[in-house]
Formats: sequence, C-alpha cells, structure tokens
Amino acid sequence: MIIPIEQISVLERGRKDLGDLGSLAESIKSNGQITPGVVRPAIEEDGVSTPWVLVAGERRFRACNLAGIPVYKAENFGEMSEIDQQVIELEENLHRKDLTWDEQATMRKKIHLLYKQRAAERGESWGLVETSKATGESIATISRDIVVADALEQDPGLKQAGSKKSAVRIIEMRDHLARKELSAGKIPLGKLQSLMVEADARDWLRRQKTGAFDLFLSDFPYGIDFYSSGQKTTGEETSTSDYDDSEGVTLDLFVDVVPEVIRTTKEVGWIAIFMCDSNYDYLRQLFESCCTKHFDYADVWWEQAANGEWVWQRKSHCIAGEKGDCEFLHAEVPGWIWYRPNSRNPGRLPERHAKNFYERILVLNRGSGRLYKHQDECPNVLVYEAEYGNERIHAMQKPRAIARELVQRFTIPGDQVADCFFGSGNLLAGAAELQRGIQGCEKTHLMIDLAIGNVGEYYS
Repeated sequence: MIIPIEQISVLERGRKDLGDLGSLAESIKSNGQITPGVVRPAIEEDGVSTPWVLVAGERRFRACNLAGIPVYKAENFGEMSEIDQQVIELEENLHRKDLTWDEQATMRKKIHLLYKQRAAERGESWGLVETSKATGESIATISRDIVVADALEQDPGLKQAGSKKSAVRIIEMRDHLARKELSAGKIPLGKLQSLMVEADARDWLRRQKTGAFDLFLSDFPYGIDFYSSGQKTTGEETSTSDYDDSEGVTLDLFVDVVPEVIRTTKEVGWIAIFMCDSNYDYLRQLFESCCTKHFDYADVWWEQAANGEWVWQRKSHCIAGEKGDCEFLHAEVPGWIWYRPNSRNPGRLPERHAKNFYERILVLNRGSGRLYKHQDECPNVLVYEAEYGNERIHAMQKPRAIARELVQRFTIPGDQVADCFFGSGNLLAGAAELQRGIQGCEKTHLMIDLAIGNVGEYYS
C-alpha cells in the first residue's frame, strides 16, 4: 500500500544511529523505494494524530522525507501489541549489516526478553531454545550475546573492545580472576593489581625511582596508525576504537618516555625494546642522544671531518654536564633481530615487496651490564614462532618464549623487570615465570584484566 508521509508517526525507537541517509535518499530518488516498510493502525494509547504508526523501516522513511518524496510504501501488519511491534523492529534492525557488535548483542538480548514477556502474558514458558527457533540463531550465539549485553550494562567501556570475540575474552578473564580470588584468597593477585596498573607511560615512569629496574623490556607503540580512529569492520561486526597510534602522537610519546626509561634503569642494567623498522632509527637516535647521567637530550648533528668521514657530533644541554662529563648510551651493533618463520606479514603491495619475516629489537647496555649467557649462546637473531592462535589477546602480542630468552640473557632471579606498554602482559609473564620481579603500566584499560590473568599463571 502507498501512504502519504504525513499520515505516518514514528514512536520511540530502539535504533538510535540511522547512519548515512544521504546516499539512501539519492537511491530512492533514482530507483524508487524498492523495499516496503511496516506500519500498523494507530490507537489511542499512541497519543498521535495520524492514522498510521511506523513499525519497521525507519531508515527508508527518513530517507523518503529527506528526498522530498511525499508517499511511503508499506505493508499493514494490522493491530498488534507493543511487544510484537518491538520484536519486529528489533529483528529487522538486527539483520542489517551495519550494526556494531555491541548493538547486535544488546538487540538479541532485548528480543529474547520480549519473547519471554509475551510468553509469560500467555501463561507459557520461554527459554533460549525457543528464542533460537524463533530467530534462526544458534543457542550459543544468543547465550553469548546475552552475556555480552549484561556486561555492557555493567561496564559501558567494554564497547572499546575490538570485536565481540575480544569482549567475550575480556568477560571470561574477569570471571576467571574473580573466581580465582574468591577460591584461593591468595595475596599475589592483589599484589599484581598494584604492580600492573592502568596509567599513561609518562606519568607512571615519573613516579618510579631512579635505577629501579635491572631490565626494561617493552614493545613500544608502532606509530604507524595501526588502530585508525573511528570504525573498524571485521566480517559482519563493526566496532569503534579511539586508540590513537598515529605517527605524530607516538613520536612525541617517545621523546617524553626515553629519558625516563634510562633514568629508571640501573647502571648495570639493560634496555630491550621491540620496534618496527620505520621507527627503529628514530628511537635509537633518541636513546643515543640522551645523557645517562643527567637524563637530558643533547644537540646532535653530522659533521664532516678533515679526512672526509662523517662524524656524529653531540652538544649537551645538561647543566650538570657543563664540565663535559656527560655519557651517552650506545645501541648494540649490529642490532638484534626477532625472526618469525611463521610470519603472516606480507607487504601491502605483494607484487612490489618481499614478505616480512622479522622485527627489530633495540638493545642498549645501560652502562656496565653483563650478559648471563656465554656469547655462543647469545646470537643476535632470535628465532621464535609468532603467536596467532585463539589465545592471543593483543594484535601485536610477543611470544612468551622470546621474553624468557631475553630475561635469561640480561637478568638473574630476583632482578626487577619493567614494561610501560605491557599490552597482553606476555613480556612480563616471561619474566614472572623465571622468578623476576615485575612492574609496568598500560594505558588501554580493557587490557589490564587480561594481562593480569595472563601473568597471574606464573607469578608467585
């Protein structure tokens, strides 16, 4: 049936974000309204003056309005209860491809509850099996989405998870930690929560004592805009992330963090940082141009000597270094490499670039640190498979095995290991497994519980 637009009212709707209506309006202008909406006769309880109430198809309805089309194509579902109307609206929205994962979970829970309410009014029982049959979704999917929707009500910040799968992992780990704390009542978990904290790396480092750590082992942010601001789509799930990993922000972060990393590492300690190729040289120059005594940067430049060779010159700004007693770090040369035989990192243009099988590790001796393995046992190429399984909880997660190897080379039991960008916690987990003390921070709050659970398996 064709109904004049002004004869249809829209009541409070479950879907708030209608997306981009402009392109849909242009399509309706060119091709007409292909898919009809759903309406029902208005009743007194609606409190509207129009003869019709929209049940489903609000996007098309708004687009027709925007396009200036005076009529709307719709099917009349006749008189129906408010519950029936909400179920139809939610089910129609649920099958749209542009719903985010959290919207999907919330809508499936609402549909289940509405079905239960309608059944209760009829004196009937209703459970997950019945909802599964009514919607065509598996019982596991509906059960999972109800759990996710409940968790979202308790913690709206869970929406920052990259996908529904990530959200489920976070929920499961939180439940695991809660059960572990209740059943065991052990102190280590509470202690871990004080050692692995949510904080900006700059703020956390400034609170640490000078010379507090024997090894600073970390995976610095890449600075290649790996997480774009805005929406990310994986399959049928769309999510949002406000994590800023853009190059400018990350390079500024390096400038603030590097002097504090040096300051908090012991003179007999080591610094080892995983870093992508594009930022390796920049980060190395920052470390090598920072005074290890006064924790300030020097002016650096290349100058051609009389013999024609180019020499890197430094001029310190340190007040305490005016007498020329500044000392600077030197990165291990040649650099260290993590080789990944199972790498899944092809070039962005595979017809132009070779596949990438390695990642650099920037290794610096703080001053007089020593290796605790013989040189024959310490090659500068470390061969370990990357972690790609379902247990991975961070996109750039490093294998625990390589963390253990580095910790064994640079420290002895009882030494302190720090990471100011701990992410999944795998680097700290490798240290904890070898009875090293650990401390660290992570800015992304959704990773905290997962990382603590990860490290808690080995901490004692």
